[in-house]
Formats: sequence, C-alpha cells, structure tokens
Amino acid sequence: IETIMDVIVSELDHYLPGLQKYHTSPGSVAIAQYCKCYGKDLSEVYKGITTLTGAAAEGLKSLMRFESVVLDTGLVSRDHLPRLVELYSPLVTTWIKEQEGTLRRWVESAVQMDQWEPTDLDGSRHSTSAVDLFSMMNQILPFFFSLESLHEVAEFFVATMSGVLSSIIESYADNMANMSGVYGVNALVPQSQNEYIPKSILRSKGASSSSSSSKKKTIPHPPDVVWNKARSQTLPVLIVRANNVDFAHRQMHLLIVTLHTKAEQCKLKMTRERFISIFMGAEQRLRTSLSSLLRYIGMKITFVDMRVPLIDELYSPTPSSGPRMQNVLDLMNDVLGTVVETASDTLREPMLVEIMKAFCDGVHYVLLYSGPGRIFEPKDSDMLVDDIQALHEFFVSKNDDGEEDGVPDAVARDQTSPLRMLVSSLFEYASDYLVGQYASAAPVRDVKNVFNKPYIMCVLLHRGEKDKEARRFLKKRKDDVVFLGVKKGKEVSF
Repeated sequence: IETIMDVIVSELDHYLPGLQKYHTSPGSVAIAQYCKCYGKDLSEVYKGITTLTGAAAEGLKSLMRFESVVLDTGLVSRDHLPRLVELYSPLVTTWIKEQEGTLRRWVESAVQMDQWEPTDLDGSRHSTSAVDLFSMMNQILPFFFSLESLHEVAEFFVATMSGVLSSIIESYADNMANMSGVYGVNALVPQSQNEYIPKSILRSKGASSSSSSSKKKTIPHPPDVVWNKARSQTLPVLIVRANNVDFAHRQMHLLIVTLHTKAEQCKLKMTRERFISIFMGAEQRLRTSLSSLLRYIGMKITFVDMRVPLIDELYSPTPSSGPRMQNVLDLMNDVLGTVVETASDTLREPMLVEIMKAFCDGVHYVLLYSGPGRIFEPKDSDMLVDDIQALHEFFVSKNDDGEEDGVPDAVARDQTSPLRMLVSSLFEYASDYLVGQYASAAPVRDVKNVFNKPYIMCVLLHRGEKDKEARRFLKKRKDDVVFLGVKKGKEVSF
C-alpha cells in the first residue's frame, strides 16, 4: 500500500503535464482506474481474512492513509474509493465475538483454579481469580485503540468491547455469589416452632408441674440441599469471595478511567459518562452480588455456625435456668476474629454490620418463634434487656485506645432497637394486659410497631402452661388467622 501511494504520486507528477494536452481531466481518470483495480484486489485479499488480526488492523490503517492521499489530490470523490467499511466490519464483529468467548473461558478457568487464599495487597485480601480477571483485560486494552484512525468504526469498536468487559465482570460477580449459594439464604431461617399444646395432652404424657413443654429440643434444620451447602462453605472462603467482588468493583472504576483517558488521547468522542453508562450493568450486578454475599455470611454464621448455642440453646428452657447471651457471645469471639483477619479493609465494617443484623434476627427468632421449648415470663424482661445491651456492646467493641473498631455505636443501636422495643413493649407485661390490648393491636407484624397481633400471639405462646390467662386466650384461637400465620411450620421473615 505504501509503495502504491508512492507510485501514484510519482506517476501523476510525471505524466499529467503531457496527458493534459489530450484530455481535460486525465488525473481523475487515472486515479479512478487505480481505485477500481485496487478495490478488486482488496476484495480478493480480505475474503481470506476471517478475523481482525494485528496484521489485518495494520493493513486497514494503511488503507486509511491511501484514502487520505487520494482524496488530497482533489481529483476524485470518496465514491470512487473502495468501501472499507464493508471490509473491516465483519472482521471487527468476528474478533469481538472471539475475544468474548476467550475471556469467558479464561475467567472460568481462573475461578476453577482459585484456592481462595487471601492476599495482603493494599488490604484488599482478594484471591487470584480477581487479579487474573483484570490482568487479562489490561492485556487486551492496547488493541482497543489500535483502530483509532478508522473513525467510522473506532468508537463502535471501543464501546462494544467495553460492553464485553462489562458483561464479563457481571458474570464474575454472579459466579462469586452463585457458587457460594447466596440465593438459598432465606431457607437458612428455621420455620416457626410455635404450637399450642393443651394441658390435658401434657398431663397424659406424664408432664410434671415444671412442664415437658419447657424441655430442651433441637429445632429442625433447613432442607438438606441448602443446609449441606451452607455447612460445606467455610467462612474464610466466603469472605474472600466477598473481597473479590469488592476488589472487582474498585478495579472496574479504574478501568473506566483508563478507557476514558485513552479515548481522549485518540481523539475519540467518548465521554466519561458514556463509559460509566456502558459499565452500569456491571456496577449494579457487583453491588447486588456483594450485598447478597454479606447477607449470606451473616445468616450462615447465625443460623448454621452458631445454630446450637443460639437457636437451639439460648434461654432454653428459661432465661433464668438456660444459657444466657454472654455464653453465645463468648463463642462468637472466634468468628469475629476470622472476619477481622480475612475481610478487606473496606468490607470489614459493612460485614460486621451485616453479621450483627443477622444475629439480631436470630435472637428475634428465639424470642418469638422457637416454640414451647422456651418460656418467657414478665419477670425475665430485665434480664433480656441486659442481654440486649451486652449484644450491643459486643459488636461495637473498642480497641486498646478506647476507639470503636467494630460496628459504629449508632448503627448498633439501630440494630438492637427492635429487640429493645419488643422486650419493653410486650415481654414485660402480664398476659392479662396483653390479652386486653390484643383487639386494638395492629393486624400485621411490624418491627417498628411491635404492638401488633402476630407478636402478641407469639409472646403468649411462650408463656408456658402455668399462665392461665395465656392458655385461656390461645385455646379460643387455635383456628384464628393470626395464630395460623405464626404456628409451627410457617415461614419466618424479619
């Protein structure tokens, strides 16, 4: 191509002065003939090229220079030039599809080979697949802008390839969440164990005055698929996957900056806002996956790892005779130690917040849905308030300098507030008062308005067989829609 351009310029300079004596526009005829012959040759050459290799890209650049030289002569219009867009469009499209397939296979392989061992690089504590993901992307970035002289396709090429990268990042985020089983998180919460047991049945089974209903019992675990998946997942691995998503989120924003900077250097009309828009799908997916992972970690700790001491044993059979909150919190020390050691610097606080939220949900379950295996009386309310305060202080935590290094105090107070209201507004009152207020209570459960019929029903179901007012009230409402909504086997939500 370079040789042809030199020949064209040389021959025009040499022959045009003589030819002009015999033809009014010999230069235009000559250039038109050059373009016609050259166009046929190009078509034949590019028929054998199926993808956009480096050589093909360089060839296209030379063709653009050829166009420029020919047009600069002023002897022919663009209509006489070969239709380059028809040559390079199929190549670009094919190359993009090939690169997407290659990237996806490469990322899948990186994930399969990942050992989920955290690094200490910049406090990110991510594992190899997160690094490999962006290493691969950075390797192909130079090729993004190799066609900047092809103005008709350059912006399309860069925008489309950026969309491919966004899609790959989305897939990676989904992979981190799906392989961790986060979408089965709701099934980790045990069903309600609340049931009304007639006194006659208790006596026929030889129940003593202390009541067999207050006997310790193990609450059934979730379906085997969900349960086994959760038990097989180790906490450090789950935390590293959350770190990976967080790392990918921050690296993606650096990638956007790099793409925009390169686009400006190549004089492409692509704003930073346009790149942000291209990566919006990845942005949303990363946020969703990270949120799901953090919630799953909190729920797994609460309803799987701490299931026995918290869900099965806390306050069983009564707060005064069974394990107290501090017993459970002592066991939580090792768990939080793992979180602090493994979570990235940016995720440490939000992860602790999510764990505290899930833990409070676990206590909420124990107080309202754990069934006749636990009995709560008004006299226990002060003890419960003290335990909620202990929970609050445990998660806030302070370092040797007296500075908070756990959940911020205000956030911890918000998390424990529903439990405080539950105890102070319902648990401390005698059953006859709760029965008297039942008719005027809100019809649906609401953590912000604990004085509602479902919560009152749950409190009365935990009053035990000695509480005549509670038993009399419950006996009349075995078929009540409120009772049916909180009875044994019903799904529990917080």
